[in-house]
Amino acid sequence: MASNSWYEDYKKTLDKNDILFSEDEIEKVFNNYKYLINFDKEEYNYDNFRKYKFIEFLDDDYSDECRTDLYISGFLKEFDCLYAIPVVFSYDDLNHIKNENIPPIAMKSRSNNRFFKKCVGSLISYYSGEFVIFSEDFSSFLIAKPGHYFIKSTDKKNYCWNDVLLDKYEFYDYDRNVLLGFAKVFK
Repeated sequence: MASNSWYEDYKKTLDKNDILFSEDEIEKVFNNYKYLINFDKEEYNYDNFRKYKFIEFLDDDYSDECRTDLYISGFLKEFDCLYAIPVVFSYDDLNHIKNENIPPIAMKSRSNNRFFKKCVGSLISYYSGEFVIFSEDFSSFLIAKPGHYFIKSTDKKNYCWNDVLLDKYEFYDYDRNVLLGFAKVFK
């Protein structure tokens, strides 16, 4: 009896229409991604996120799915097309994502609520547990770590970062460190 590859279940979620097709698109996605990640420190390059005027976050512990759905759909409905890629902090993982296409680990798709469900139900989410969605022109982003937090660019100042600095939320250490990194830049 032949055993299936570990990713067989995820192949059904995304198909060849979800793969980034053109070399130009692939390069743009990965160049923008590399600009936002500090691979040497294995963390986000928080200062480079300043190119987005304002950033906010939503804590997500699955206790209020309606609030989470509104937060995500509010972002998704702003764009016609989106890119998604897992968050990784090593060049080896990034090269694997860039060069792997069966199953697809990076995708481009029309923006709708089904888009987010495709991300969550595929290797885009399962690869590292965290993924980033970029608008087609890279003017906006949403970082998703379902069950933990969502971080997105916005057009207005948000005071949520003060509460992070005042330690008003309960987070795992990794999550707290990520949010503190953003809070120090966007407070």
